[in-house]
Amino acid sequence: HVPRIAFVNKCDRSGANPYRVKDQLCEKLGLNAVLMQIPIGLEDKLQGVVDLVEMKAYYFDAGEDGKGIREAEIPAELLDDADDSSPASSDTTVAEIQPSDGWTESELREINEFKRFLLHKRVR
Repeated sequence: HVPRIAFVNKCDRSGANPYRVKDQLCEKLGLNAVLMQIPIGLEDKLQGVVDLVEMKAYYFDAGEDGKGIREAEIPAELLDDADDSSPASSDTTVAEIQPSDGWTESELREINEFKRFLLHKRVR
């Protein structure tokens, strides 16, 4: 059992489809692929991402030069897709983890550190 992470980038390019990539990971490699983000728009209409762990939207339009990141609520038109794609709605254990779920304090620190790592690396 080897842990794996697959990154789907270049969603601003023609023909970009992260959902197809996820399906291919499942079908061709037999992996239990889980989306951690979904795009807000695709190709030349890419505006940002929805973080499915934190259930927040991040837009790539902040700052003077428009290259900063702005946090916001998930757009209404993506709420259903975010709920359906969320790791919390899948058969995995990468869901939102609460202290009441029986995790030790040490395990919660590791999980929260992993979430921070993912958030920091994914939106840069």
